[in-house]
Amino acid sequence: MARFNKGKTKNVVIAVLSVLLVATGAALTVNLLKDDTKTLKSSNYSIAAVDTEGEVDKDKNSALVSGFVKVDDLEIEISENATVTYKVHYYNADKEYLSSTATLASDYVEGTLTEGTEYARVEITPTDDNYISIWEKSEYVSQITVTVER
Repeated sequence: MARFNKGKTKNVVIAVLSVLLVATGAALTVNLLKDDTKTLKSSNYSIAAVDTEGEVDKDKNSALVSGFVKVDDLEIEISENATVTYKVHYYNADKEYLSSTATLASDYVEGTLTEGTEYARVEITPTDDNYISIWEKSEYVSQITVTVER
């Protein structure tokens, strides 16, 4: 029968606990230093559009950000040979519609915002298709990179 050396066992336990402590500290540091923005994915969009009154219309020819995003740190980049255009719809703190941009086909440059603008919704529309199926949504959404505040 093997005998355990209490001194070696104690040292191994201390070493394992030290490694775990260092790993936890590193993970927490990385989390604290993490960027305060996120890039929206296809799952952040639904097949819909915004009408002239700022209401969601279950239109089948656009992809719309499912919720409201803060206008602070909003960045939109469009792919070089994109087959989509987009609009940005602006809302106040109570999520009441204020205005929309014209149809855009280049990277988003924040212009003069209506006073009280807090939120936005991005609507992506293909230029070569009148209907977006659920299977095509990610193809169109991937042509535009939307980065928002976390």
